[in-house]
Amino acid sequence: MDEVRASGKLHKGGDFLVFLNKTKNKTVTLALRTINKEVLHLPITAAADGHFIIEGANQDKHYFNIDSLIKFHLENGVFISKTRATYFMKHACLNRLLQEEYTTTRRCDINYLKYYAGCVNDCDLSKWLANDGDYLLRFVEDDKVLQLCVFWNNCICVLKNTFRPTARRFILPRGMQQEPWESVNSIDHFLKSVVRGGFLLEGVQLRQAADINKSWSDGVNTLNVSGNVVAKLPLHKQPYYHGIASSVDIENRLTCSGQFCVFLEKAANVLLLAVRCESSTLWYSIKADGVGKVWLRDYSKFGTVEELIDHYLTHGLPGMNHTSSTFTKINAAVQNPYHFMNVTVETCNLRNVSYYHGYLSRAKAAAELINDGDFLLRRDSDGRLLLCVRWLNRCRHLHISENSSNGLFKLYSTPDIGPNEFAQSIDEFIKSLVRCQQIVRGLVLQRPVHARRKNRLRFTTVRPL
Repeated sequence: MDEVRASGKLHKGGDFLVFLNKTKNKTVTLALRTINKEVLHLPITAAADGHFIIEGANQDKHYFNIDSLIKFHLENGVFISKTRATYFMKHACLNRLLQEEYTTTRRCDINYLKYYAGCVNDCDLSKWLANDGDYLLRFVEDDKVLQLCVFWNNCICVLKNTFRPTARRFILPRGMQQEPWESVNSIDHFLKSVVRGGFLLEGVQLRQAADINKSWSDGVNTLNVSGNVVAKLPLHKQPYYHGIASSVDIENRLTCSGQFCVFLEKAANVLLLAVRCESSTLWYSIKADGVGKVWLRDYSKFGTVEELIDHYLTHGLPGMNHTSSTFTKINAAVQNPYHFMNVTVETCNLRNVSYYHGYLSRAKAAAELINDGDFLLRRDSDGRLLLCVRWLNRCRHLHISENSSNGLFKLYSTPDIGPNEFAQSIDEFIKSLVRCQQIVRGLVLQRPVHARRKNRLRFTTVRPL
């Protein structure tokens, strides 16, 4: 985009975004609106050794990818030597097109979905599906069902699982058996939840909805339409979900009034909402019917725990006594300390990385990997470093080169768009694949399988997905 368009997206002092400047040979540029309403356009350039700098700004460390550079200046401000002034970044202006991929439409009628193709044959699918993760829905007349078609690894996959157009609820994936089944009320909401959560469906991952259906009116799929919402995620994808834990551990994590979290109580095996209220902790049981509804009180049921929490964040929690008219306010979710571990860079050397298993045979590596997307690092009998990934019930073994002349590992990027960026360790390289859900030879890394050893791990800054 050009500078005028970039400036138009920044409304308040501290708003910022990064873009490829069309008027300056697609130079990576930071656009920042100052508190004086002026918009700065600061080129981001790469030095000879590959590290990035904001032109004219002071920085005391080298950063080899733009994300790390931006995070440094988010914390420290952008000090411009020429003007002797420091400018602060506060609010990132998010890419609207990416947001729309997990924003639901307000209409449940499939005829208003832009990715609904109607009755089309296999030969016509290639008109709309060209990139990994592109998807569409088509109607199968003989069976009266909706079929999901996805482009993946240079071919078009037609998924076996189908959807009934008349279905009223669509069940979301869950992390383990003890967690409740959650649901949404439309096929669009279900698919957008799958996109937002990065879930795998029969060995493929949905990314971009195909733009086919011209019958949907202008504005139906935009973010500013009343009734459109960000697709909900199931419980195991929520940062305030602490998994299986004891009440004692959870109580120690809640320190201030209004803090809350959700967990599976280890002893009783029940799902609880824990809330800190002044000097005590309140425990609310979250009930489920097994077919996609959850609730605290019978008169107010929700499709997902996320919807339930959003409701009580606004209206307050009912009193523990059913006859009580008092409400408990909740305002601060306590994050599970392990929620972002899959994308947290470990500062130790390779042999102490948590998912490095040392010398391990192919058979033993395959036995360690249970679900699609599980991965680990191992060495074979020749000492080569291999990344092992489970995919479609098979274990794939990818060779990773440890040799780097400058100690850097090139990150995956879209060809001919943007500069080359680098990781400073093999672990950072792999965690970037997880965080970005980068497709590598048709595979997507999701969960590391940790080696069973007692070494103490140390991590750098958390990098949330």
